[in-house]
Amino acid sequence: MKISFPPVITLACLGMQFILFMMLPLEVNLSLLLGLILLISSIALIVMAFKELHKFETTYIPDGEPEKLVNTGPFKISRNPIYLGMFGILVASAFLMQSLSALLIPILFLSIIQNTWIPHEEDKLKEKFPDCEIRGYSRATNYDLTNVEDVTRMANHANDCDIFINCVFGGHAQTMALYKMWEYWQKDKKIICSIDSNAVDRVTNFPFPYAAWKAAHQRACKQLEHLHRPTQGINCKVVYPEYGLVDTECSQRMVPQYETLKTIKVQDACKTAIDLVLMNYESEYYFPTIKMLPEEHIDDCWIYDPEMSKYLGASPAHTKLIGEKTDKIQKKLKKNRTKKQ
Repeated sequence: MKISFPPVITLACLGMQFILFMMLPLEVNLSLLLGLILLISSIALIVMAFKELHKFETTYIPDGEPEKLVNTGPFKISRNPIYLGMFGILVASAFLMQSLSALLIPILFLSIIQNTWIPHEEDKLKEKFPDCEIRGYSRATNYDLTNVEDVTRMANHANDCDIFINCVFGGHAQTMALYKMWEYWQKDKKIICSIDSNAVDRVTNFPFPYAAWKAAHQRACKQLEHLHRPTQGINCKVVYPEYGLVDTECSQRMVPQYETLKTIKVQDACKTAIDLVLMNYESEYYFPTIKMLPEEHIDDCWIYDPEMSKYLGASPAHTKLIGEKTDKIQKKLKKNRTKKQ
């Protein structure tokens, strides 16, 4: 259900703020300077969003037909920067009025937009771009995945997907997201790829909370792995590539004595996660994890061939493939290599 156009809603909200200010001002000492800065910033955000849409030659009309999916500029920060700017204008207006009652109107605006226009536009984008089925959930798309309510909202929105890549960061948030997605998907033939780590097991010489978070996550993955029982209607597969320390800015910032530890490259980690998903997606076999130890960088990974006639790529000495019927696969690989020679 839609209620008028967002600019009309914004103008109506501004009118309501003025009426409340006249009838029930509830004056408080709010910062005029902060209100002015917020007003200018909000207008600038809207202008930048319009320029980005114009650059990609796609519509800026709320109910128009989008020609392209824009995820650059301000759209990289938020999926809805124009609405965010409108919200900022209403908050700035309340500050400039020095009115506590006027601060209630931005909340009303947010509620209307969140429950009418945003779902409508998301549905239109999905319909217009059916091939763009990779969805991201983060603060940039208005999801705080350390919050259980946002994790539940994410699980609801992702319920029609087939694969969930779980690389949530922040305390035990990753484990919370894992359990929530499994709760929704347990009876479906879907895959949850939950990024894990084995490097932290050997980091014991200094306090390192991240190691405890990953240990809890690893235990959760193994628990759900054992619950994969198709004969009992539990079809969801939980796979968890176990990386050594991945070389990211976040790792450099958070890991003590980072410079003394060996790492693996981000592209290698991504490639292995994709390979692990492919190996499980349409296979009669189940490979819960691939171990990537930090002693070696990975040059190649296992890639699943649905015909089960061969596997492409090679396993480096320090990469271990672990899963059901692994020995059978290893023998098959050895036999294929012998034939090629």
